Amino acid sequence: MTNLYSAHNQWINRPADERFWGLDDLLAHSRAERQASHESRTAIKDLRAEAVPIAGYDSLDLRLVAGDGHALGLTHWSFGQLCAASDAPASYLRRLPAELAAININHGLRRMGSETSFQFLNNVEAGRVRSITRDYARFWNDDLISALAPALDLGWRVPPARPAVDDPRARPATESDILPNQGTFGLSVKLGDMIAPAGVYAGDRDLFVFLVHPDRVIDDGNKGLMRGVFLWNSEVGAGSFKVRTFYLENVCGNHIVWGASNIREVKVRHRGDRILTADREMVTQLREYADAPAGIEEGMIRRARLHSLGDNREKAVERVGSIRSLGLTRREIEGAYDSAIQWQSVAKCSPTTGWGFVHGLTRLSQGEPNADQRNRMDRAGGKVLALAAGGRGY
Repeated sequence: MTNLYSAHNQWINRPADERFWGLDDLLAHSRAERQASHESRTAIKDLRAEAVPIAGYDSLDLRLVAGDGHALGLTHWSFGQLCAASDAPASYLRRLPAELAAININHGLRRMGSETSFQFLNNVEAGRVRSITRDYARFWNDDLISALAPALDLGWRVPPARPAVDDPRARPATESDILPNQGTFGLSVKLGDMIAPAGVYAGDRDLFVFLVHPDRVIDDGNKGLMRGVFLWNSEVGAGSFKVRTFYLENVCGNHIVWGASNIREVKVRHRGDRILTADREMVTQLREYADAPAGIEEGMIRRARLHSLGDNREKAVERVGSIRSLGLTRREIEGAYDSAIQWQSVAKCSPTTGWGFVHGLTRLSQGEPNADQRNRMDRAGGKVLALAAGGRGY
């Protein structure tokens, strides 16, 4: 088991205006954002950065001017994209006066060649550029949320969370807010605790959704496991569309996922035709994931508990080390085995079994300071679990 912090990091860092109670709120916001947006493509030769006076202030601000002479503002995100396109560091240009930043950006743009063009996503009502990309297959947030909404009818829920920022929408939790099977977990939200919008977020660059399915608890021989999912998307080039599924024991009021296992991730880049069908694929997979009888997963766990990696430490380490697709180093494999010994009383399984070893590996990953390394090790654990549960050879 491991703890997942993706939802917690969103909970602790998002400002109040990027937090939503649920998918309905987020859908209304995403539709309004899309309706106010306009896509276009403009050649480099028709673009220039310009320092313009700010109404009511004795200072200048940077604007992007197209061939028609219309000046558009920039978001923090699109300014960074413009700097990257002009081969200039955004952190440096943000400290310069607007007129000097414009000179640097224009110099970089001219070096790219006059026939180069950019895709623009503009918020017409706000008069600002939302994104500047080259070749980007846009997956609109409102399409994603519309496709995701039927999952609520399948039993998926946004787990409640305590207030992380000053938010006037905070209120006491009611019975309908409380997740079942969490009463014995001291950190979970209880009846009457203050809660606030969380778990569903959207800002100027990306979207994040956290859902759990608490109705079909999987018997793992211990506390029992719910199903959970994280989803990411960006309309403006800030990242891929990703879906990460997992089992979990508990979720606390600050959205740390406790006791996660069988972590799997699908990532689709915003290029080509595959992103255009991502919403339908996602809904189909979530429906299958939600509807899968618990007995199937319980059988998988039983097989993983019985599946031997070897008679002793040396053989188990050698067996796992022979699976090159895991991408684990010898040191990590040995560390995972030692961790499995340490946590054997919790896993209730020998470290020489698939289940026991994966438990040790995911515990080990919690000590990694780098999120990419933790995710890599957790995905490797998912592969070992799948192989062990399937009874396939190594």
